Amino acid sequence: MSNQTTQRLMRKNRLRRNPSRCCAEAVLASLLLLVPVAWSQSAHAESDALVRVLSTDGRWIAGKLHSIDADRWSVIEANSATERVLPCSDVIAFITQRTIAVGGVDADSNLTAPAPISFGLLETNDGQRLPGNFRAALDRNYWDHRWIGAIPLSMEQVASIRFRGSLTPTRREDGDTVLFLNGDTTTGFVESLGSDIAFEPIASNESPAGQAGSERRKLSNDRIAAIAFARTPDGSDAQAKQTSERKSGARIWAVDGSVVDGDELQFDIVKGWGFRLSDPLLLGVRPTMTTDNSAANPVAGLLYPSRLLPLAVLGKPSIKVPTGSFHYAIANASHIGSSARALLGLALIEFAGPLTARYELPPSVAKSGSAIVFSCEIALSEPAPMDARVEVDFTFGSTHSERFVLDANHRRIPISIRESAANATTLEMRITDGGNGIAGDRIELDRACFIIVAQ
Repeated sequence: MSNQTTQRLMRKNRLRRNPSRCCAEAVLASLLLLVPVAWSQSAHAESDALVRVLSTDGRWIAGKLHSIDADRWSVIEANSATERVLPCSDVIAFITQRTIAVGGVDADSNLTAPAPISFGLLETNDGQRLPGNFRAALDRNYWDHRWIGAIPLSMEQVASIRFRGSLTPTRREDGDTVLFLNGDTTTGFVESLGSDIAFEPIASNESPAGQAGSERRKLSNDRIAAIAFARTPDGSDAQAKQTSERKSGARIWAVDGSVVDGDELQFDIVKGWGFRLSDPLLLGVRPTMTTDNSAANPVAGLLYPSRLLPLAVLGKPSIKVPTGSFHYAIANASHIGSSARALLGLALIEFAGPLTARYELPPSVAKSGSAIVFSCEIALSEPAPMDARVEVDFTFGSTHSERFVLDANHRRIPISIRESAANATTLEMRITDGGNGIAGDRIELDRACFIIVAQ
């Protein structure tokens, strides 16, 4: 008798001798399969209802979302457990407060979920981000997206396309940049996409792949990691201009890492989230509501993109150190996170005081509304000394100034400062010496932004 036959007989005998154990094992196995699924679904359902809503007065309202319809938002406030009803026109943005990690990002993180490495990533000129895969079919190219479908590709609308890997080259003004799988790059002009890339190189390329590319016009798609298409020259007011010119509709950050424009946003505690795509190209592929696919559920949304300007997109401010103060590495006194990787574009900004930082607002912002509200949450950068005490003064415009004190009892303070649009040309922040060395003078600006109040 073979060993395999002997083992099978022994296995049968054990099961015959203890049938109850066999049944128990089967039941336990089925429960182990079901419990994680049930927990995951309940956790998602619970977390989808917890939100922070940014109102037009610059304040964040935390609570449990009850419903959203065409006219209003209903939120059960966390502090008072009372229902707060907000007209849709009073809601600028929202972030869901997830109780579990999503897409490799911590539950309490303000970062967007990255596209899975098994997917590529397409970014449009207007900032929409679509995880998916490139597909060349006959005479057409498509981008296959998880819950939208097969999207016809038009290079005129694409800012960058990542076929594989996790890196995308920086966009340049002098040409399209091709990143090869081996890390080399070449710059030129992509004439067409497909199984092969028709490419006209620039003769001055310095990388080995660029020199090789100058001798041919076809690049195999299998060798390419990503392409960043040439961008038009940007002026200092480019970000504000892009914000003001963006088409109507909300910008939605979805569970799967997608960032899309949508309309008809709705929520109720039974059906959950749903919205309709507003981009004409994407709407043509998927005209139905997203209620049938939880991967499209929002983790954040910007309902009026033209009415919010993240402070981080203004770049580094001008910085001065008080006379007589010593500052380590003044060039590194501020650190600005990536707006592209932050929900709503509200990247974390860090400062090491004592210092004075000054921002100049783009002129187009003041022309867009009757008033401007500066909103953020200031906090001591942790770890900080228990006896840390830092005074932070904000001067918005030429006259409006407010002081906030961060200490052991107030390590995080939400602030909201309103100023007339005509006077809201600058924002100045002064951080005093906390008397604890450099470890006690570091602060963070979380979700810092300007809200443009409609005229």
